Amino acid sequence: MDQWGSPLTILDGKLYTGEGHDFHKHADQEEVILVISGQIEQWIDRAKRVLSSGDSVFVAPNTVYASFNIGDTEANIIAIFGPSVGENGLEMIEMSGEAPWNQLRPKS
Repeated sequence: MDQWGSPLTILDGKLYTGEGHDFHKHADQEEVILVISGQIEQWIDRAKRVLSSGDSVFVAPNTVYASFNIGDTEANIIAIFGPSVGENGLEMIEMSGEAPWNQLRPKS
């Protein structure tokens, strides 16, 4: 690491209508999600809110969260992870099968 700090992992993501990224966490990374277009149902822990174009949210390390496209069109997001870890820049722990996460949002 140099004076600029740890490298970041930046992903340009698309969420198709009715689809999303189910409950998970990143043990050693924080994340910023920026909605470029569309409408996202954003869960952080057990709290839910709706994000639209221009909205953003911060997710602390080891926090369970999920993002779902609830709009009529494709949603575009930018996800910024820091620090970059693992072979692909991020490491994810799936939580969607565990309580209470498996009961927060009905499956469609």
